[in-house]
Amino acid sequence: MTFYDGGVGSCGVNVKTFAEDAIAMPVGLMGNLSNDNPFCGQKVNVKFRGKTFTATVRDKCIGCKGGDIDMTRSLFYKFAHEDEGRLAGVEWWFD
Repeated sequence: MTFYDGGVGSCGVNVKTFAEDAIAMPVGLMGNLSNDNPFCGQKVNVKFRGKTFTATVRDKCIGCKGGDIDMTRSLFYKFAHEDEGRLAGVEWWFD
């Protein structure tokens, strides 16, 4: 898990990195379809270090492998400080 700075994602929505709890799913799971992707707008639960928060799928992560995700800074900061960088051991599932 790591963070990204938002902007207009593959779901066609402007993601506000400091104001919205959103994730970018791995491209291997999300596939090539963008704006009309059925995962866009879905709610997911993200758990790390005993904390769980709900986020919305707003983008796809081209560099994510397996079940890795990118998340907005708003969500990332609920789990860790940005100085920690890429974090392993995150769990996530659809709400």
